[in-house]
Amino acid sequence: MRGRAPVILFCIASFLSPLLAAGQSYLHFHHHFQPELHYTFEHTTIASNALSYSGDEAFVSMMESAGTMLNQVSTDSSTLLMQVHTGPMNEASEFALEIHVLKSHSGISEMQIPEGLRIYGATTLAGFPRLDSISETGRGAEYEEALLTTMKGIFGQLKFPNRELELGDTFSDTVPLEIPIAGLSMELVTKSNYTLTELHEGEAHFDLVQDYALNSDIPEFSATASGEGLGTLIYDIEHQFITLQNSNIQMEMTIQFEAFSIHLNQAIEFVQNVTITR
Repeated sequence: MRGRAPVILFCIASFLSPLLAAGQSYLHFHHHFQPELHYTFEHTTIASNALSYSGDEAFVSMMESAGTMLNQVSTDSSTLLMQVHTGPMNEASEFALEIHVLKSHSGISEMQIPEGLRIYGATTLAGFPRLDSISETGRGAEYEEALLTTMKGIFGQLKFPNRELELGDTFSDTVPLEIPIAGLSMELVTKSNYTLTELHEGEAHFDLVQDYALNSDIPEFSATASGEGLGTLIYDIEHQFITLQNSNIQMEMTIQFEAFSIHLNQAIEFVQNVTITR
């Protein structure tokens, strides 16, 4: 019997090995907050911009008289550090959620999120946050309402439907973004394709491919934009949350008025890390 034991164990191991390997190729992807945890978000964006103007002689003369260069190159960066705290789950399977902005910097003052800001809401295991109130900023109700809408948009982009995935599977996500220009609004649509490439040590790794397109129906001018991005995404299987997303994006936009046009080339580096603790 002793001599046969290793043989039996070897047979059992041989039978289980394909099953274990198959298990490692499968993922239940469910991205959501969980109760009584702390999530620290570190977000960085660096954008290199090449902006140019062209038009008739009168327009060019006006720009030169105003001291505005027809070709401009700049770099903008923004950083955002914030914590999200979740409370205990109640009888309705809902738990409170509080966002605290610890650090915020942007080269564009209109996009600056006040440091110390707190935003309150609630969520469930089945969905993403419902944000309903904001701490006072001293800048008035209209500003705070716009800021709350912006934060809703940021967290809305984190929402992914539940899905069952195997290695090599790809799923897509489409996000529209309103872009205000001179009191008007255009819609930039981002389509992201995520391909599951690896399951390793409690993490799921995805390759990310993005396409950008502009939808514009404004009689005052015509606008076109296109772009593409490549990046990665890492999903923490235990906590069921995305802990890393990065992308390198190339974007091109042209806005054509009757007498002149504006052309923008952008290279954007985006990184977001999330640390989860109890």
